[in-house]
Amino acid sequence: MFPLFIDLMIIAGFISLGFLLIRSLARDLPPLIALGISFPLGAGMYTWILFVLSWIGIPLTSTFLILSYIMLLALTLGFYWYSTTKQIGSVEI
Repeated sequence: MFPLFIDLMIIAGFISLGFLLIRSLARDLPPLIALGISFPLGAGMYTWILFVLSWIGIPLTSTFLILSYIMLLALTLGFYWYSTTKQIGSVEI
């Protein structure tokens, strides 16, 4: 039961990262479409950040994986806050 909970929390984390990013970039998208795009976007963004950090030479320990997720979530929240307060442009589809 406990590993299943951890896996669900990881998936929820990827969805939250992607949803915040897609809502800050394209505010006019319907929420259901943004939710569908959010998991691949969040997982890809986290994977890309881990690749860049390991390429720099930072070891990928379990502690660092959690800290890098928290850092990425803080940056995404900051970008979401900035995009909603500063009224930057939105993508038209």
